Amino acid sequence: MSLEFKGNTEILTLGVEMEVQLLDANHLCLIPKAPEILQLLEHPRLVKEMFRSTLEVITGICKDVHQVSRDLSETMSLVRSIGPQLNIVYAGTGTNPIGKYDERILTTTLRYQELLERNQWLIKRMAVYGLHVHIGMASGDETIRFTNFFLQFIPHLIALSASSPYWMGMDTGLMASRPTIYE
Repeated sequence: MSLEFKGNTEILTLGVEMEVQLLDANHLCLIPKAPEILQLLEHPRLVKEMFRSTLEVITGICKDVHQVSRDLSETMSLVRSIGPQLNIVYAGTGTNPIGKYDERILTTTLRYQELLERNQWLIKRMAVYGLHVHIGMASGDETIRFTNFFLQFIPHLIALSASSPYWMGMDTGLMASRPTIYE
């Protein structure tokens, strides 16, 4: 099966997905309230994720980082406004430092059920959080050139994203355990 490259008519566009942890405001442990938030807000920029203790906040197609910032800020402001009502606070680190992956409740969709049945433990332990940046480009060749250029900055981005030293209450000795969990 081959995928057709769908080029972008603009020079560059950006889209961002931000996976947000939902925490009990009193104990700061993960709490499976994403379905309640989605039902209360019914917002097109809020998407369910694999685990009910995670909410995905997305942007539209943006022309620059300023538009991305405005888009995410507006949506997160709305999400934060209902936090007190549901006794929720939010976090955006690479992993939850005390959460136990085997206690998380899966979102019931056919896609997630199939992934779980096929991959079992591998899927269950993928309880990590990220910020994904999508860049729209005009052509496949341009994408390859950009990727080759961008590779030199990967160590810097990993260093900047080093927000996951703990895993299930244990100090891993790593600044970023999230990449290791994905191996």
